[in-house]
Amino acid sequence: MKKITVFETNDGTLFRNKKNALKYEELIIKIGKLTEYFPQRPEDNEDFIEGKLHIQHNPTVFEHAKQKLLNICAQIGSDHALAWLNDDEDIKGYDESSLRIFIAYDLENIIEEKKQYLPVGLAWLRICYTDYKYREWYDEICMDIGCGNEEDILYMN
Repeated sequence: MKKITVFETNDGTLFRNKKNALKYEELIIKIGKLTEYFPQRPEDNEDFIEGKLHIQHNPTVFEHAKQKLLNICAQIGSDHALAWLNDDEDIKGYDESSLRIFIAYDLENIIEEKKQYLPVGLAWLRICYTDYKYREWYDEICMDIGCGNEEDILYMN
């Protein structure tokens, strides 16, 4: 039998390597600071889940967080995020909604290999589920079918 050392981060994630655990906690803090002013997602609200309600974001806060997250996505290896930041010719024909989804696919592949980037992926999904009017929906399907009535705002910052 041998003794093993495990490091547990603030959110309960376990690491065998202290350096990786510290990097993960730094990332969580950075993501938390970017999204701390986002309204909470009411995951147990049936109307929200069914796409009848949305969360309204403050455009200034949202755009700031999106830009910072875009930089993080590029730093961890998202080619599409890097292309977006560099205004690359290869992406000129795509709208922002498509680019958001391309970055989400990049992150899915990155997270497959490096689980410590899951918080980046979860934060980016909130960007993906938000439409051009800064309304966040439960998921991309609800975003497509959302009724869009202003009375249907669930939370607003």
